[in-house]
Amino acid sequence: MIACSSIKLIVTDLDGTLLNDQKQISPYTIKIIQQLRHQGIRFAIATARPVRGVIQVFPELPFDDGIFHNGAVLMHEKQRIAEFGISDPVPLLHSLLSVFPHLALGVEVQDQLYANFDIERIWPKEPYFRVSDFSQIQGKIADKIILELHHFDEMELYRPYLPENLYLQCSENRIGMIMNRKATKSQALQLLTQQNGISLSEVAAFGDDYNDLDMLQSCGIGIAMKNALTVVKASAKEQCESNNQDGVAHWIEKHLLSSAPQQN
Repeated sequence: MIACSSIKLIVTDLDGTLLNDQKQISPYTIKIIQQLRHQGIRFAIATARPVRGVIQVFPELPFDDGIFHNGAVLMHEKQRIAEFGISDPVPLLHSLLSVFPHLALGVEVQDQLYANFDIERIWPKEPYFRVSDFSQIQGKIADKIILELHHFDEMELYRPYLPENLYLQCSENRIGMIMNRKATKSQALQLLTQQNGISLSEVAAFGDDYNDLDMLQSCGIGIAMKNALTVVKASAKEQCESNNQDGVAHWIEKHLLSSAPQQN
């Protein structure tokens, strides 16, 4: 069993984990994160969100390192240190649309989202460019391709059309994410630990969804939220309270802080 006293880095997913169901971070959680960092323990986020979906939406959130797009973009001290994208995604998009002409697709390129459908039915108020044939991104490198899902098993329809260097991951039970095989939370976390001069055994990670599994299994202490998927709970070493009960902050306060502010 890994001792909590050996933890030097906390890394957490956002949606369904650090954020409540209203996509908010409580003042209590912010205070706990600040106290954690003041105590010398680094704090990192690991999310499928793009960079703009964190820095612009949650400017009050303090963090030392960031894993974005599920591992396609890695930041250390606000600087990008690694990127694992999809070179010229347009041929793949056209190939998918030739077989599934009504497929709802989106592409993240240079921190901008391009989609051939109304993206707001998944993410209300999300800025994006509505496109038809994706010619605007011809020859560019994509961080990831997203496709709308209606059920989990639907992913099996699309996997045969992916080249070997790409994989398809479910997120939020609403979207599939096509990404470079090097773009995973666990591989990004390994790079982060090397950057910070620590080992994976000195990391505690929190998550709730399929794309958190590898991260929780690879670190010293993997902690599943009370609201996590059953498969995530089964693979984690511990569980904490739900995202709506500040589960991450309460676990940190209980196990890592010598003196933490009390919740109002």
